[in-house]
Amino acid sequence: MCQYCDGEYGKSILVNKSPDSKETQPNEAVIFQLKGDKPRIVLFRHRLAQGHFKIKYCPICGRKLV
Repeated sequence: MCQYCDGEYGKSILVNKSPDSKETQPNEAVIFQLKGDKPRIVLFRHRLAQGHFKIKYCPICGRKLV
């Protein structure tokens, strides 16, 4: 386990800026799971959700998320 998938979900991951990007890309990601739902990563830009995708494993350590 790592600091991102240990315990409660909802921990922030900073997103590194792409060298050729403008100020439109997300700058934060959160491993997120609501009760009864599958885990997902939510992408944020200035604290506003920009998109999400479902995940089965922690992107940092590879542990299966349940």
